Amino acid sequence: MALAETAQMDLNSADTGFIDELRLLTEEVIQPEPQCNNISKYLAKVSHEKQDPKQAIVYLTNSHGLQLKNDIKHWTDMKENYSVKEIDKTAPVLDTSLMGSFNNFKEITDKIKNLPEEWTIIQITKRYIPFTVLKRSGKHADCGIFITRFTCGNLAKKIDPYYVTTASENPEENFLGILHDLFKIREDYFRSGAVCRKVKEEYMKTEEGLMKFVSALETGWLKEWRCLLSGRLKDKMLEEETRSKVNKAVQNYMKQARKKTKCSEESLDMVYQVTLSAHLMKNKEILKVLSLALHNDQLENINSMVPLMEDLKLINLENSCTVKNAKKNPVILIIDDAFELIPWEMLSTFSGQPVTRISSLHLLYAMFKYHENHIVDGYRMVKINSSYCLINPGKDLNDCEEAMTKFLKAHVPWVASDIGKAPDPKILVSKFQDYSVYFYCGHGSGMQYLTSNDLKKTPVKSLILLFGCSSNLPKNAGGRTPHHNNTYTYLTNGCPCLVGCIYGITSSDADIASQKILFSILPTVKKEDSKMVLQYPKERNVLKGVATGKMACKKYWSQSSFVVRGIPCKIEECKISDFPQSE
Repeated sequence: MALAETAQMDLNSADTGFIDELRLLTEEVIQPEPQCNNISKYLAKVSHEKQDPKQAIVYLTNSHGLQLKNDIKHWTDMKENYSVKEIDKTAPVLDTSLMGSFNNFKEITDKIKNLPEEWTIIQITKRYIPFTVLKRSGKHADCGIFITRFTCGNLAKKIDPYYVTTASENPEENFLGILHDLFKIREDYFRSGAVCRKVKEEYMKTEEGLMKFVSALETGWLKEWRCLLSGRLKDKMLEEETRSKVNKAVQNYMKQARKKTKCSEESLDMVYQVTLSAHLMKNKEILKVLSLALHNDQLENINSMVPLMEDLKLINLENSCTVKNAKKNPVILIIDDAFELIPWEMLSTFSGQPVTRISSLHLLYAMFKYHENHIVDGYRMVKINSSYCLINPGKDLNDCEEAMTKFLKAHVPWVASDIGKAPDPKILVSKFQDYSVYFYCGHGSGMQYLTSNDLKKTPVKSLILLFGCSSNLPKNAGGRTPHHNNTYTYLTNGCPCLVGCIYGITSSDADIASQKILFSILPTVKKEDSKMVLQYPKERNVLKGVATGKMACKKYWSQSSFVVRGIPCKIEECKISDFPQSE
């Protein structure tokens, strides 16, 4: 017996030593992104198994945005070895000292307490599994996910970040493989010149395939935990009233169940979140959430929680569906690189909600500090008094050129534009400094008309709108290389948010969506009674403008393509005198 105990102690000691070595690797000056990403996720897994959720959250948070953190180290090293004048030409405008790794849980909570209370941050992290270290796919590819919820501002002083973990109902199903198969079919279709009958038939099925994928994402992967994706209610009084009712219902239940332990604020928040989403969930899903929140996942208490579930559903539906239909504040999604191709914004939970993406909490906090003086009620106010558009510079999208020219002339004649001609790269990059809005209608992201070095040296004032195929998709070079895109160069150089596509879309859908989105956020200058009049859209909310505008696309694939990156933005009202006069 003593020998067995000694052997176990030796194993535990060896395990602890191994974990300590891995921790040291995450503190190295140079961190190869794929490897350190896996190490952070492995350490999160270990912390989760040891029932240390706070440390798990630290590792999960640090597993995101590793390439950005390496870039920071590169900039810092260059400042130590070269003149400041030379470095300032390539360094981002954001404070790089704010974008390093978080050392502990308190450091994270201190940061989110400073963020706007209107924000809700949802971090979705792929769970570590050893079978995916050396290969990208296989039957073990769907290892499950961690969903971490961060409440910001004053509420963060009461509710700590917390997470849940979930996986596909069928562990043998390659869930991500389904999405990659859809992309391969579309690639084969366009590569074949759209003439192969069999390939065309398969291509036509991808629309329905993507719809089924999103449905499976909700019901088969996220399951009951999709309730944690909701943003805060815009009506503060309604939120306080609803939380009070939920807390009272829980207290009554705990009293009847004769449980003496007090519920944590995180458990109460979980019950509150399931109340907000009760109209979208099945009874068994609601009960599963309640069992984890109130009984640490002890399923034998399911039947006793039915009355509580009915009370929560009633709160969701009472007062003529006030809670059910209430407007929400913005949600900021921090998404694992492996999940970038998933159209999260199409989930029913996000219907009508303003949603944006960002690579990491580190970048989000640095962007907040840079734009802090211009943020009102959770939105970065953008003064739109000058805009520039680049349309069909490749001279091969004639329908797009014609449609957008008519739209500009009819609705926003004050916008400066270059149409049907390739711009000078040096002049084009200056537009990001000179104009408050830059939008591009052409192939890709328009980077073929710029150089990355010029962009890195340019502070970006503009709100960026890129209406081209895959214009907003971080890509990798194959294998286990890190994701990269100039999207984040715009953001680190001062752009508050960027709108673009993560998929390839049809030209007709791109034209329709771009016009609807622009009409939803840009003011119109019109002449009435021989006088110029300025008309603004109702909400002037960029995130909601994208959410509603993209639904004008005929194809579901195109609707799913449009995403926003950065911080939530709204358009600030200007005077008519601020705008350039049009004829």
